[in-house]
Amino acid sequence: MFELQRQADAVAAWSSEYRASRVLVADFGKNSTRPISGCQRAGLNIAAIADNAPAFTGMCLPAAPAVFDDAAAMHPELRRM
Repeated sequence: MFELQRQADAVAAWSSEYRASRVLVADFGKNSTRPISGCQRAGLNIAAIADNAPAFTGMCLPAAPAVFDDAAAMHPELRRM
């Protein structure tokens, strides 16, 4: 619990410094829940989760849709971030 809050505080400080409100999380996997949780706790909008693993392609994960890295780079909604 404390580690999650510490990560959320670090993400919130980063987002404040860079004026970020939307993020793209890279590489969904077994350790992705912590950065996703940190972003959510910091109040950030997760636009998508980029991962080249075919198993995740097209899935709508609880936080955001999963897309291939190339699709994330070219997606007009994500390019405006």
